[in-house]
Amino acid sequence: MAKARAELGVADDEAVLARFGDDFRRVSSRYSGPKAALSSGATLRTLFGVEHQGVG
Repeated sequence: MAKARAELGVADDEAVLARFGDDFRRVSSRYSGPKAALSSGATLRTLFGVEHQGVG
């Protein structure tokens, strides 16, 4: 992004994004609720509560 700012002669990343008409911004957050115990044999639970066994 620094090279794009320099080439376009703008001061910040927002100006670069505006120059190209980019209106997408990624928004995320961390889960801060209680930790739920996994069922016997489960190694992973998705955000939707689906449990998986094994790796991947």
